[in-house]
Amino acid sequence: MDEIEVQEIDSNQFDDIEDMKELISNEINRSALYEHLAEEASELAQAALKVARIQRGENPCGTEIEEALDNMVEEFTDVMLVSDIIGYEKNENIYAYKLNRWVDRILAKQHLA
Repeated sequence: MDEIEVQEIDSNQFDDIEDMKELISNEINRSALYEHLAEEASELAQAALKVARIQRGENPCGTEIEEALDNMVEEFTDVMLVSDIIGYEKNENIYAYKLNRWVDRILAKQHLA
């Protein structure tokens, strides 16, 4: 049986990030990208839970907080990357609305106390 020649790939051959994103977008179908996004979002959720577990200190897990925070940043970046490939951007109107709603809830709680 003939051996398959493996070519070394150099992602530095691209002129800019947009070319790299376009390649990925063209090569991976939308459904697979959404699956990838869901996987990365799940990993981010698990990383956030790990940080909370460490901070609370009730159930030791053997991971240092610095490592857990680094992992959370990595998973957050993965979510941002796949979201960017799909074409999602932060919606400033929704962001402002959510931020204001959160502050309103905190202020309402403070007035009830």
